[in-house]
Amino acid sequence: MPTQVLTLELGSGSPSPVIRDDVHALFVTVLSDGRPLALAQMDRPASGRVEAADALAAAFTRAPESLADHSSVPSARLSIVVCTHERPSDLRRCLASLESARAAGHEVLIVDNAPTSGATAAVAGEFGMRVITERRKGLDHARNAGVAAARQAYVAFVDDDVVVSAGWAAAVAASFTRPDVACVTGLVLPLELETAAQESFERYSHQRRDLTPRVYSRATLRPSAAGVVGMGANMAFRRDVLTSLGGFDPRLDAGTRTQSGGDTDMFARTLDAGHVIAYVPDAFVWHRHRRTAAEVRACVFGYGVGLYSVLAKRLVESGDVAALITAARWFAGPVVKAAATKLRGQSSVPWTVVLSETAGACCGPLQLVLETRRGAT
Repeated sequence: MPTQVLTLELGSGSPSPVIRDDVHALFVTVLSDGRPLALAQMDRPASGRVEAADALAAAFTRAPESLADHSSVPSARLSIVVCTHERPSDLRRCLASLESARAAGHEVLIVDNAPTSGATAAVAGEFGMRVITERRKGLDHARNAGVAAARQAYVAFVDDDVVVSAGWAAAVAASFTRPDVACVTGLVLPLELETAAQESFERYSHQRRDLTPRVYSRATLRPSAAGVVGMGANMAFRRDVLTSLGGFDPRLDAGTRTQSGGDTDMFARTLDAGHVIAYVPDAFVWHRHRRTAAEVRACVFGYGVGLYSVLAKRLVESGDVAALITAARWFAGPVVKAAATKLRGQSSVPWTVVLSETAGACCGPLQLVLETRRGAT
């Protein structure tokens, strides 16, 4: 049975949402003035209704007592880049959620990567949004094309299978008022938990459900461990920083042999350059997880390939010996955590998912070599 994903505004006075008859559990985000205050996973109430107070009592994580207030902070303008490849349904939902950001003066760009049809252009036309075609296959090629076309000083990236929250753009833009912040990442929540595969992916992602704002620098985090700062589905940069770093590495991420890692590599290089990365939970989005077990396994395998491609790159090309420490810890970590969770009798990530990531990690360095050779020909 599926889990219903709900959002409740604290003290809004709005009627509590009706819970579907076909669900066995709830994933609830409690908001305070549009900002995430708490996350809860609950059994389905017998009454068929849930209040914010119930979710607060069941919360597995809460924001600090003092929530940030972006309402009085002057906001910069963003160029919001959505890279896509033949996923018109996801793209349509994403663009609909970005309408309010565009109305607030932010630019929205769609990068149609290696198109094989006119589907992306047709969806963009429904919204009257600007489309750039990048014929070289690869997400990092598409990201770089978006940076080159951006008209604003700050470039935000969201995946095409993401829905942004109403306050997302304002929270991202306000975070750049701190002059040493070069990159902003945000919270990524599940859009739906309709299948067992989506539930397993959510358990896999559970450790990233953090409501505490954080600031990362080279002094507090090894660049080789930069994957902890956020995800490419929800990230933003100062455009001049991206340009000074030479843009995203086209050998990495979707559409290449390495399958992922372009975001982690850029986070690491941002820290290498002495910049600061801010994780801002108020800048939250919802992500549509893969719906089948095969898709989840393939996705997580790709994460393993990409991460260890990045670590191999850092070791060989940058001489970052600390990458070996990160590689050892992250190779064993998922297996140990899954085993410990199972021993405690708790619901854990399926072994097929855990071992998919491990298998991908084993392939990462070779795939980087092969992708590098392909690019050289």
